[in-house]
Amino acid sequence: MLNDERSMEPTLPKDQTLPLNKRRSDRISIEIPIEISGDDISGFTFLEKTRTAVISRHGAKIYTRYRFALDQELVVRCLPTGKESDARIVGELGTGPEGRAYGIEFLKPEVNVWDIEFPALSQAEQVAGRTLLECARCSTRELVYLDAMEVEVLETGSGLSRHCKRCGDSTVWKVASASPADEQGAQPAGSTAGDGAQVRTQNERKDARVSTKASAVIRHPHLGDEIVTSENVSPGGICLRSIRRYQPGTLVEVAFPYTPGGAKVFVAARIVHETVLPDKKSRVYGLEYIPTQAAPQVK
Repeated sequence: MLNDERSMEPTLPKDQTLPLNKRRSDRISIEIPIEISGDDISGFTFLEKTRTAVISRHGAKIYTRYRFALDQELVVRCLPTGKESDARIVGELGTGPEGRAYGIEFLKPEVNVWDIEFPALSQAEQVAGRTLLECARCSTRELVYLDAMEVEVLETGSGLSRHCKRCGDSTVWKVASASPADEQGAQPAGSTAGDGAQVRTQNERKDARVSTKASAVIRHPHLGDEIVTSENVSPGGICLRSIRRYQPGTLVEVAFPYTPGGAKVFVAARIVHETVLPDKKSRVYGLEYIPTQAAPQVK
């Protein structure tokens, strides 16, 4: 199946656009067991154990066997933390083997249901990567903004030394795990061709780039996830090596860095240029991050 898709080399149209939604926090692709309760669209009272697909500080994408109307309210309890909040349905996101997928928004913003620290989005403008880290001593989880050096350290698998508020000391932090099901559909980049990409000078760029070899994921709603390798990164964007063909102007989401089995933190980006490598099978794409306030949400 993968070979067939690679040989077809799908191309997205130049006018591909995605709906715009304002975000108040980063989103993490991670499966967390939850319990939801309330009344469905027909008035049937239910209690269901299910899971998340994506979470943010203010809501989540969840799966359920029941059907709801827009703005309908329910109670969501995170099973690992025991914390709960009233929530409302903000939209239906399709169906699948596990039932319907809905986007929910918490109605009690003061409750940190997931017990995960989310940094302020105002800090996001000068970061190289984002990931969900876990303290090896107390299992506290935080969404962490990384610089290029920290990305390379995590790529070695050795973990980062950082201060833990709960432990009150410097501890080792590693990438928090996600369900193996989260890896389905991700396709590894199959080429490690030699350098051959055209490089723009620093004067042509808004931000200086740092050469960084690390794994990343490109996500598009029609093509799914593709595991790729970074060439360089800056606060304003990233260059990635891919075996797929995307048209400049295509809107995608990027998770960088990426660790197999770890939770993925996606940010919106636009492909601004393409360079075909000498092997003719892979390309280097320059991606520009889209400001969070106007970020497209890839369902």
